[in-house]
Amino acid sequence: MSSFQFDSLGYSERLQEAGVSAAQAAVHAKVMAEVLSRSVAFPEDMMRLESSLLQKIETSQLKMTAELEKLRSDTTLLKAMVGFLISLQLPVLFKLYFG
Repeated sequence: MSSFQFDSLGYSERLQEAGVSAAQAAVHAKVMAEVLSRSVAFPEDMMRLESSLLQKIETSQLKMTAELEKLRSDTTLLKAMVGFLISLQLPVLFKLYFG
């Protein structure tokens, strides 16, 4: 994530101007800075994440397409082999039943 510049001193001063004690304002500013540094996602972070996810999806789609083509070619070969085996058995079956 990108760094977020939080003005904890300015925040603390604003709290003190509103009537919060200096000690409480300092602790509140420290906690606020800590929370913001951990939990803020910026637009550039989201764009980077989106780009990464789209790239992974595209890679997965390409792999799946390649595997599907391989399966199709294997199926075509299997159909040809089964057809060939059936054609070899037809004369035998014909001889058994009609012959």
